Amino acid sequence: MPSASLDLQRAIYDRLTGALADLQPVTAVYDHVPGDARLPYIVIGDDQVTDWSTKSFFGFDHRLTLHMWARTEGRATIKSTLTAISDTLCDPKLELGGHHLVHLRHVFSDVIFESESDLYHGVARLAARTAPFND
Repeated sequence: MPSASLDLQRAIYDRLTGALADLQPVTAVYDHVPGDARLPYIVIGDDQVTDWSTKSFFGFDHRLTLHMWARTEGRATIKSTLTAISDTLCDPKLELGGHHLVHLRHVFSDVIFESESDLYHGVARLAARTAPFND
């Protein structure tokens, strides 16, 4: 049984790009950042999928990492945007093709100043559980 990993990534991308006006000052959402990307932006990062199936039920747990990169005067912009990302995504109405989203929740956020690049790096970890419709 295939997981909903790619469908979940697409749904997250679609939801975030559709909400860019609410995620100001974010300019774009990327899976792969192009060389000419303008700050600040969000990157859909690594994910991990594990099976939580039982004898009578199929399902998958997903751990997703989102990154935000910005050149800013402090952490406030990153923190408020990470909160807006969480508010935008933690909605059980994301469409996942042949799967349904059991839940999507915020696990943690972190804000790091990267002195080498003079950028702030925001990290949001999300956890999701999906199951195929035929179960």
